[in-house]
Amino acid sequence: MARDRQKQLEYNRQWRLANTDKVREYNRANYERIKAVGYERPGDYKPSREQTAEYNRRWREKNPGAGAAATRAWKQANYDEALRRARERDNAHPEKRNAKMAARRTPSVPWAKHERDAITALYATARATGMHVDHIYPIKGPNFCGLHCLANLQLLTPEENRKKRGHPPTNWPDQLWETY
Repeated sequence: MARDRQKQLEYNRQWRLANTDKVREYNRANYERIKAVGYERPGDYKPSREQTAEYNRRWREKNPGAGAAATRAWKQANYDEALRRARERDNAHPEKRNAKMAARRTPSVPWAKHERDAITALYATARATGMHVDHIYPIKGPNFCGLHCLANLQLLTPEENRKKRGHPPTNWPDQLWETY
Protein backbone atom coordinates (compact mmCIF):
# COMPACT_ATOMS: atom_id res chain seq x y z
CA MET A 1 0.00 0.00 0.00
CA ALA A 2 2.75 2.43 0.96
CA ARG A 3 4.61 1.68 -2.24
CA ASP A 4 1.49 2.53 -4.30
CA ARG A 5 1.12 5.79 -2.38
CA GLN A 6 4.75 6.68 -3.06
CA LYS A 7 4.23 5.97 -6.77
CA GLN A 8 1.12 8.17 -6.80
CA LEU A 9 2.89 11.03 -5.02
CA GLU A 10 5.81 10.83 -7.44
CA TYR A 11 3.42 10.78 -10.41
CA ASN A 12 1.58 13.85 -9.03
CA ARG A 13 4.85 15.70 -8.52
CA GLN A 14 6.02 14.93 -12.05
CA TRP A 15 2.65 15.99 -13.48
CA ARG A 16 2.76 19.32 -11.60
CA LEU A 17 6.28 19.96 -12.89
CA ALA A 18 5.21 19.17 -16.47
CA ASN A 19 1.99 21.25 -16.23
CA THR A 20 2.99 24.34 -14.27
CA ASP A 21 0.65 26.56 -16.29
CA LYS A 22 -2.39 24.40 -15.48
CA VAL A 23 -1.41 24.30 -11.79
CA ARG A 24 -1.00 28.08 -11.68
CA GLU A 25 -4.35 28.58 -13.43
CA TYR A 26 -6.10 26.19 -11.02
CA ASN A 27 -4.57 27.94 -7.99
CA ARG A 28 -5.69 31.35 -9.24
CA ALA A 29 -9.23 30.13 -9.98
CA ASN A 30 -9.56 28.45 -6.58
CA TYR A 31 -7.61 30.93 -4.47
CA GLU A 32 -10.37 31.54 -1.89
CA ARG A 33 -11.05 27.84 -1.38
CA ILE A 34 -7.35 27.05 -1.02
CA LYS A 35 -6.89 29.97 1.37
CA ALA A 36 -9.85 28.79 3.50
CA VAL A 37 -8.23 25.39 3.91
CA GLY A 38 -5.01 27.09 4.96
CA TYR A 39 -2.56 25.18 2.79
CA GLU A 40 -0.95 25.72 -0.56
CA ARG A 41 -2.80 22.77 -2.03
CA PRO A 42 -6.10 21.41 -0.73
CA GLY A 43 -4.68 17.88 -0.38
CA ASP A 44 -1.72 18.89 1.80
CA TYR A 45 -1.66 17.74 5.41
CA LYS A 46 -0.43 19.94 8.22
CA PRO A 47 -0.32 18.50 11.76
CA SER A 48 -1.58 20.54 14.70
CA ARG A 49 0.75 21.89 17.39
CA GLU A 50 -0.40 19.20 19.80
CA GLN A 51 0.33 16.44 17.28
CA THR A 52 3.76 17.90 16.57
CA ALA A 53 4.54 18.25 20.29
CA GLU A 54 3.44 14.65 20.94
CA TYR A 55 5.55 13.36 18.04
CA ASN A 56 8.60 15.28 19.32
CA ARG A 57 8.06 13.99 22.88
CA ARG A 58 7.94 10.37 21.69
CA TRP A 59 11.04 10.89 19.55
CA ARG A 60 12.96 12.34 22.53
CA GLU A 61 11.96 9.32 24.63
CA LYS A 62 13.20 6.90 21.96
CA ASN A 63 16.41 8.86 21.28
CA PRO A 64 17.75 10.19 24.59
CA GLY A 65 20.75 12.45 24.08
CA ALA A 66 20.30 12.67 20.32
CA GLY A 67 18.54 16.02 20.56
CA ALA A 68 21.33 17.51 22.66
CA ALA A 69 23.94 16.23 20.21
CA ALA A 70 22.01 17.69 17.28
CA THR A 71 21.67 21.02 19.09
CA ARG A 72 25.42 21.11 19.82
CA ALA A 73 26.21 20.34 16.18
CA TRP A 74 23.81 23.04 14.96
CA LYS A 75 25.31 25.62 17.35
CA GLN A 76 28.81 24.83 16.12
CA ALA A 77 27.74 25.08 12.47
CA ASN A 78 25.66 28.26 13.02
CA TYR A 79 27.62 30.09 15.71
CA ASP A 80 26.52 33.61 14.77
CA GLU A 81 22.82 32.69 14.61
CA ALA A 82 23.02 30.80 17.92
CA LEU A 83 24.68 33.83 19.54
CA ARG A 84 22.00 36.17 18.15
CA ARG A 85 19.20 33.93 19.47
CA ALA A 86 20.84 33.68 22.90
CA ARG A 87 21.13 37.46 23.10
CA GLU A 88 17.46 37.87 22.12
CA ARG A 89 16.44 35.36 24.78
CA ASP A 90 18.58 37.09 27.42
CA ASN A 91 17.15 40.50 26.54
CA ALA A 92 13.61 39.16 26.72
CA HIS A 93 14.18 37.63 30.19
CA PRO A 94 16.81 39.72 32.03
CA GLU A 95 15.93 38.26 35.45
CA LYS A 96 16.89 34.77 34.26
CA ARG A 97 20.10 36.10 32.72
CA ASN A 98 21.00 37.95 35.92
CA ALA A 99 20.41 34.91 38.11
CA LYS A 100 22.42 32.71 35.73
CA MET A 101 25.33 35.15 35.62
CA ALA A 102 25.33 35.58 39.40
CA ALA A 103 25.36 31.82 39.88
CA ARG A 104 28.22 31.48 37.42
CA ARG A 105 30.52 34.00 39.08
CA THR A 106 29.67 33.42 42.73
CA PRO A 107 30.41 30.65 45.19
CA SER A 108 27.56 28.24 45.55
CA VAL A 109 26.96 24.96 47.26
CA PRO A 110 25.40 21.82 45.81
CA TRP A 111 22.50 21.83 48.29
CA ALA A 112 21.44 25.29 47.03
CA LYS A 113 20.62 24.07 43.50
CA HIS A 114 16.98 23.47 44.47
CA GLU A 115 16.75 27.22 45.22
CA ARG A 116 17.44 28.36 41.64
CA ASP A 117 13.78 28.98 40.80
CA ALA A 118 13.29 30.94 44.02
CA ILE A 119 16.41 33.01 43.32
CA THR A 120 15.20 33.72 39.78
CA ALA A 121 11.82 34.79 41.19
CA LEU A 122 13.59 37.08 43.68
CA TYR A 123 15.49 38.78 40.83
CA ALA A 124 12.22 39.16 38.89
CA THR A 125 10.55 40.72 41.95
CA ALA A 126 13.45 43.11 42.36
CA ARG A 127 13.23 44.18 38.75
CA ALA A 128 9.47 44.67 38.91
CA THR A 129 9.62 46.75 42.11
CA GLY A 130 12.76 48.75 41.35
CA MET A 131 14.67 47.13 44.22
CA HIS A 132 18.16 45.63 44.27
CA VAL A 133 19.08 42.07 45.20
CA ASP A 134 21.82 42.27 47.81
CA HIS A 135 24.05 39.60 49.33
CA ILE A 136 23.78 39.99 53.11
CA TYR A 137 27.31 38.64 53.48
CA PRO A 138 29.14 39.89 50.38
CA ILE A 139 30.51 37.35 47.96
CA LYS A 140 34.01 38.77 48.17
CA GLY A 141 35.21 40.33 51.36
CA PRO A 142 38.59 40.70 53.09
CA ASN A 143 37.84 38.20 55.89
CA PHE A 144 34.77 36.30 54.69
CA CYS A 145 33.03 34.81 51.68
CA GLY A 146 29.27 34.81 51.34
CA LEU A 147 27.41 32.25 49.28
CA HIS A 148 24.95 32.78 46.47
CA CYS A 149 21.99 31.09 48.13
CA LEU A 150 18.53 32.24 49.11
CA ALA A 151 19.42 32.61 52.80
CA ASN A 152 22.13 35.15 51.89
CA LEU A 153 19.96 37.31 49.60
CA GLN A 154 17.73 40.24 50.49
CA LEU A 155 15.86 43.00 48.68
CA LEU A 156 17.11 46.54 49.35
CA THR A 157 16.21 49.91 47.92
CA PRO A 158 18.91 51.25 45.59
CA GLU A 159 19.89 53.88 48.20
CA GLU A 160 20.28 51.26 50.96
CA ASN A 161 22.30 49.03 48.67
CA ARG A 162 24.66 51.85 47.69
CA LYS A 163 25.04 52.79 51.35
CA LYS A 164 25.83 49.19 52.36
CA ARG A 165 28.28 48.69 49.48
CA GLY A 166 30.31 45.51 50.00
CA HIS A 167 30.17 45.48 53.79
CA PRO A 168 28.63 42.77 55.94
CA PRO A 169 25.81 43.68 58.33
CA THR A 170 27.00 45.73 61.33
CA ASN A 171 26.02 42.99 63.76
CA TRP A 172 27.19 40.14 61.55
CA PRO A 173 28.90 37.97 64.18
CA ASP A 174 25.69 37.97 66.25
CA GLN A 175 23.52 37.25 63.22
CA LEU A 176 25.83 34.44 62.17
CA TRP A 177 25.53 32.64 65.52
CA GLU A 178 21.74 33.14 65.64
CA THR A 179 21.32 31.07 62.47
CA TYR A 180 23.04 28.01 64.01
